[in-house]
Amino acid sequence: MSTMRTASRFLFTLCLIACLPACTQKAAPPSAATQTGGHSSVALQPGQPLFAFRTQTISDLLIVKADPETGDRWSAHLRNNGAEWEIDDLGSSTPLLDRHADSGFVVHLLDTLKTLQPSQIQVQGPLESLGLATPRFALQWQSTDSTQGFEVRIGTPKRGTGDAYAWVPGQPPFLVNGATLQMLEHLTHLSVLRNRLLAGGVGADEIEVIELKGNSPFYAQREGAKWTDRSHKLLRKNIQAWIEGVAHARVSRFIDDASEAEKGRQAINAHLVAEIKLTDSSGKLTAIKVGRAGKQWVALNSQRPTGVFEIFPEVMRFFKPPK
Repeated sequence: MSTMRTASRFLFTLCLIACLPACTQKAAPPSAATQTGGHSSVALQPGQPLFAFRTQTISDLLIVKADPETGDRWSAHLRNNGAEWEIDDLGSSTPLLDRHADSGFVVHLLDTLKTLQPSQIQVQGPLESLGLATPRFALQWQSTDSTQGFEVRIGTPKRGTGDAYAWVPGQPPFLVNGATLQMLEHLTHLSVLRNRLLAGGVGADEIEVIELKGNSPFYAQREGAKWTDRSHKLLRKNIQAWIEGVAHARVSRFIDDASEAEKGRQAINAHLVAEIKLTDSSGKLTAIKVGRAGKQWVALNSQRPTGVFEIFPEVMRFFKPPK
């Protein structure tokens, strides 16, 4: 990456952090003199998309939520590391031991931003009544295609419609619609942005070898459309259904308390119940270990070494050989 590009991303990150108070204070949007600094200009045309960018070029995304009805207030800076999305900063001292984001959700959210379009460009009322003095959602994102970023703030939904009041740099408040509004309703909590897949996102169709270690060891390797054992003998068990279960198993809770996480890690290492090793088509190995920490089932993932996860008891059925 060039020095200029690196500097641009660094300055953008500083801008993101600096904007957090402005995004959450009960104040009017910036004056017209400062609105367009560092952001791509947006023209308001009813029925026309507000934004045009290539999703794969987005390097940073800032989301700030301040919902007056639920009291849910948080911010998250997400960063594309080239392979997946990470929660890079929370704008607070809240620690996340596992920073892996739900990349599928993040990419889908970015895609929907290109569906936002004004439905009405002249609205009346004070910013407080539009939900824009302290917007429910404020989003900023940066593309590597440009030194400028993008920004939108989403306020109160308009009753009886699928629209919401919004603001972009350099423009007065307006009404907007688009799939982003529905996506944001799914952001009921910060944890929605986190990757809840225990395997971390390894697709069932990508797995070439799966090995179960523990009281009931098992091994299977993919050969074309079939599964065989180490001796290349055909396995007649329902391997594919089992692998899909492993790939889609979800975390019930992220253990972010450092003390509790260390106890969970020690419990697994001292009394390992089972381990599943997944090797994908590129040769990457993902090892998932499970054990008991008190009454809880906890797990570790070799591809997410800083994380400790509580899992649902029913997930343990995947740590037994397929039937």
